[in-house]
Amino acid sequence: MRHDFSSPLEMVQTIHANHDGRQGALAWPDIIPAVHRDKLRRRTGLYDRLAQYAAAAGKLSVSERQQVLACLVQQNRIADLVICSTDCESLSDLPKAIHAPIAELFGFAFELLTGLGVRDRHYQAIYTAAPYHVCPFCGCEYFDCPCVRFKPPPSGGQISSPLCRPATIALHILQQWRSYGLSIWQSYG
Repeated sequence: MRHDFSSPLEMVQTIHANHDGRQGALAWPDIIPAVHRDKLRRRTGLYDRLAQYAAAAGKLSVSERQQVLACLVQQNRIADLVICSTDCESLSDLPKAIHAPIAELFGFAFELLTGLGVRDRHYQAIYTAAPYHVCPFCGCEYFDCPCVRFKPPPSGGQISSPLCRPATIALHILQQWRSYGLSIWQSYG
């Protein structure tokens, strides 16, 4: 089963196919996979970031684009990464010219997951599948039912999340890393 985050990756694959001459350029919103087109066609921020990525990718060699695409595919094999059955390159291993466009595109796409309800559906699936409702991140503490909504902390306030405290702190740290253009996978790459 494909996860909802596959759409940005499919759009990037289309951009690469266009640059490599395997496919003609697709205009907005046709580049969006049909299953998500209605939900994403008005997301002009996504369009802007795809255009920036396409321009940067067009300046790379074919082998550099292949490296970038392989890295993105590897980083989206979440289930394999979590159980350490695969490795992936980090952003720092890729050509510098593509660092910012990738970070901008996938950071923006990640933020879209909240508005589209994807995070809520994933959390509900984890909660429903876990017979003992133990945090899947730390394995030590119980986590709350999905009816408890995550609320970003006000400035200086306490973190509020349905996850256990260690996972909540980890989530907060990851959000801070992302605000600086960093990725968790850079640390383990």
